[in-house]
Amino acid sequence: MYITKGMLAAGLAALLLTATAAGCSSKKDEGASGGSSTASHTSASAPASAGGASEGSTLYKDGSYTAEGDYDDQGYKTVVTATVKDGRLASLSCDQVTADGGSKKELSQSGAYGMKEKGGAAAEWHEEVAAFEAAAVEKGLDNIPTGSDGKTDAISGCTIAVSEFISLARQALDKAK
Repeated sequence: MYITKGMLAAGLAALLLTATAAGCSSKKDEGASGGSSTASHTSASAPASAGGASEGSTLYKDGSYTAEGDYDDQGYKTVVTATVKDGRLASLSCDQVTADGGSKKELSQSGAYGMKEKGGAAAEWHEEVAAFEAAAVEKGLDNIPTGSDGKTDAISGCTIAVSEFISLARQALDKAK
């Protein structure tokens, strides 16, 4: 029997998921005190030191912060929401929306955007955005270099331009200082 790329990818994904779950569960156990979400929200407003390599010793207040770009030639505006927990970037949500509220992420998830089918890409738009979002949290924004085309070679599976996502994520985090 030989191992296919798919089997290897599935095994690595399972290992990563297990490691992530283990890391998350230990943090929950340390902080679990049976407190209400209101108490958690109250303590969440206090500033704390950012632990990410890219943000150094910057202080962020816990919460969700959004920054928006301008509409582009195709009628999309980039919207980035950064969620800060325990003083550091905990999650990032990036999307492009139209004036009537349409979401490129939702369009891609439904299969209607068709970046793989129509553009020959290796992954759909929402999958590439998800790869960027995960890397931004894991590596830090400063550790994702971009070229003059706005793209990066630092994230496996991400071939879309990410420079605007990075810029808006920084603007959102500036609101958390």
